[in-house]
Amino acid sequence: MLELIAALGHVLTTQVHRRFNAARASTTTQRRLKRLSDAGLLARFQFYRRDGGGVPMCYVITDRGRALLAERGLWAQSSDARVPDR
Repeated sequence: MLELIAALGHVLTTQVHRRFNAARASTTTQRRLKRLSDAGLLARFQFYRRDGGGVPMCYVITDRGRALLAERGLWAQSSDARVPDR
């Protein structure tokens, strides 16, 4: 998941769900992404529509997440779009 999010820059929960857990409940994906966010590997935020309704959470990889991928040899690309660790 981290590799995909790093490559795409930002993704919605629904996109990750369709890619990795389409046969499971969406809460499975939401829970996994929340854990990665709590670990500081992802940053998450939510957009809202003008009528006040929410859309799925959006996730971006943090510097810590990139470092973990680089440490495992899965990410060598540099990016200007940095999300600082909390």
